[in-house]
Amino acid sequence: MKGLGILAVVLAALVLASACGGGPKRYSLGERVPFDGWPDVVAVDFRRDVDPDELYEPNSLWRGKEPNENKEVVVITVQLINDEGEPFQVDPFYSFTLRSQGKEIDVTYELFADCVLKDQTLPPDKTIEGDLAYTIASGLRDLELVYQPGAGEATEQFFKDLAEGKLSSQEPKRAYITLE
Repeated sequence: MKGLGILAVVLAALVLASACGGGPKRYSLGERVPFDGWPDVVAVDFRRDVDPDELYEPNSLWRGKEPNENKEVVVITVQLINDEGEPFQVDPFYSFTLRSQGKEIDVTYELFADCVLKDQTLPPDKTIEGDLAYTIASGLRDLELVYQPGAGEATEQFFKDLAEGKLSSQEPKRAYITLE
């Protein structure tokens, strides 16, 4: 009987270790992030302290905003590669966010910038490239881009389940791309 108890503890430890498995994999700038069932992504370039006026056409109403001395604009150029064989709806607002020192941070997505990746359909066997532009607090370090395809659908499912009085266990897949 004692041997069965030890075996049960060892099996439980192995199951727990495999379930915890170190979390999402981390990738580097320029490295392709593969995702089954979703487009792969590559963070091609990363720039800090970007002049906000660079994001807008010369005649844009958004140019000339007074810069906030406690904020900075960062721009990440990404490629989305769809080799899944079916169209994919690109939603940069839900699919990407930023972390600093291992924690998600408050960001403002520069949605109206001319250069940014917009909501669009990515056809099968195609690649698109665009910028993700965020205003963040100045001085944040160890920035990572979080790629979480399907997060919008997971959020919708969460609220649908909540309305029906049940807890949603649907958590989007994530990958972390080290930017600096």
